[in-house]
Order: sequence, then C-alpha cells, then structure tokens
Amino acid sequence: MRTITLMENVCYQAGLKAEHGFSLYIESQETKILFDTGQSSAFADNARLLGVDLSQIDHLVISHGHYDHTGGIVRFLQENSRATIWMHPLALEDKFNGSRYIGIDKSIQLPAQRVQFIEQSRKIAENITLLPQIEIAFPEDCHFQGMTVHHSGSISEDIFADEISIAWQTGNGVTVISGCAHRGISNTMETAKKFTGLPVTRVLGGFHLKGSSFAMIQKLADYFRKERVEQIGVSHCSGVEAYHILRQELQERVFYNHTGYEIQIDE
Repeated sequence: MRTITLMENVCYQAGLKAEHGFSLYIESQETKILFDTGQSSAFADNARLLGVDLSQIDHLVISHGHYDHTGGIVRFLQENSRATIWMHPLALEDKFNGSRYIGIDKSIQLPAQRVQFIEQSRKIAENITLLPQIEIAFPEDCHFQGMTVHHSGSISEDIFADEISIAWQTGNGVTVISGCAHRGISNTMETAKKFTGLPVTRVLGGFHLKGSSFAMIQKLADYFRKERVEQIGVSHCSGVEAYHILRQELQERVFYNHTGYEIQIDE
C-alpha cells in the first residue's frame, strides 16, 4: 500500500532528522515491515512525526551488517516487543572499511527468541519475499572495494554474502528494495526477476554508486531503460552525482527518495 522513508542522508521537511543511514517503512495489506534502522535512534523520532507506529511493526529486516543500517536496533527494541528480526548470520561478522570498524555495534544485545537467521529466499507475506543469495550476473556492478571481514586473525574481502533485499509483487511486476546493493542493484533485480518470474517495475534504496565512473552509471541507466523500470527511487549511498546522471538519462522515472518521502503503491 505504501512506503515511507524514515531515514536517509537528506531531508527537506522541518522537524525531521537526516543522517548517513537508511530506514524504510513498508506497509502492505497483510503486514508492516521496517527495513533497516539507520545509524541511530533518529529514525524512530522521524517515524513518530510521520505517523508510523513502530510498536505495530511485524517484521524488522536487516539488509546487511553495517552500522548505518543497524544502529537504531536498540531504540526499535524499546518501542517494539513483537516483531520478528530477519537477518543473515554473516551480518554479525566483524566488518571494516580500511582500518575503521563499520559492523554492528558489539554492545547491542539481540533477543535470540525473536531473531530468524535466513540464508535462502523466504516469504514473509503472500506478496513479499526476502532475497538473500543475490546472484552476480554483472560483476562490474559489485561494490566491495575497501570492504573487509576480519575473523580468527585473518582478513578477507567482504563480498556481502549477508546482503538481503526485498521483492514485493505489486500490480503486474515487482518492487525491489535494497539497503546498499553492494552486490549490485542490477544483480538484485535479476535475482528478483528469476525468483518471481515478473518484471521489475520499481526499485528503491541505496545503489552504492558514490565514486562510480560515469561509464558505470551510464551502463546502469541503460539497464534500467532496457528493463523498462517505471520508478527509480535513489537513496543513501547512491550519491548525488549518480542521481543527477540517472535523472538526466531517465528523466521523471528517477526521483530522490529522501527522508520523509512517501509512495502509494497498488498491490
């Protein structure tokens, strides 16, 4: 029925807060979902101003184990005693960007009885599926540079096997929702198409294009055009430069999905 962006890097509405992070509220006819929690409790303050009751959320989905998507978990648990928490077990690994720790805050105590670890696609509502295991058809659209995982004294490149996106069957197609799309938004869309057998008509979230070359962004624009995506909501780690290029290429199909932005969706 609708989505509301509770946290994103940019806001324009008085009273709302912005930070480097992402959190999206999803409301369908069957269920209410919170997708990520930003990097602090600010998403919850925004939710109150935007009329979203966090206590009524049925599912919290963690897109991947980075601080800017998980930092508000403690505040969420204070406001919600019922939601199932969905995440990949690898989201709990020690994640770094260079020498900086960017993983989930080690002080966060997750309630074990509410956490569901998933490694395979899982429906949480009739038309809503969680998609881990994003297959890589276009390696040039992966965004792993500088990201590592530390475990047992060894360091390896983070290939974001923990990444989870959402495929929401809406109308005659699929709405794809991503947190950062480290494994590539085009690869996420291909996985959603393969799983549902439907075209992707809308895509929302972070595409991790900040710092990408013009050629890479142009190639993604060509992909969106070929796939006939009707709405492209750019957020968070996509970067304003990539937004401007995509907007120039695809015109009104592209919009900036900032804090407070609401989309009405026909199911």
